[in-house]
Amino acid sequence: EEQVLALADAVLAQPALALTGIEGYEGVIHGDHAI
Repeated sequence: EEQVLALADAVLAQPALALTGIEGYEGVIHGDHAI
């Protein structure tokens, strides 16, 4: 989860990038909000 949040923060810091979804990463996010 920490790595996902770090990635989201890095994307937000770059105006030319946009985080649009997690398609193709099913099963990567674990825990209470697993996908």
